Amino acid sequence: MRIIPKSEDDYRRITRLFREEEVPHQTFSLPSKRSIHAVLRGVPATLSETEIKEELQQRRYPPLHIIRLKRGGGVPMPLVVVILPKISAAVQRT
Repeated sequence: MRIIPKSEDDYRRITRLFREEEVPHQTFSLPSKRSIHAVLRGVPATLSETEIKEELQQRRYPPLHIIRLKRGGGVPMPLVVVILPKISAAVQRT
């Protein structure tokens, strides 16, 4: 059975009821709680993850995690995966 609640409050009420009644269930993260995954292209392989993190923090994008993608032999690619918290960045950046 699939239940799709219309609001976050409905979601919370349903999951609380299932827990209280010990109903086996599976849930997924609320969209408002999910992190943002971004792939940065064209990042020079000479830049370290620390340098990328510092630059993002200066621009008020606090990364949770940074992953440099590499080719088969461990050769760095010009691609970096950045995981950011989902916050109202537009409000905090102003």
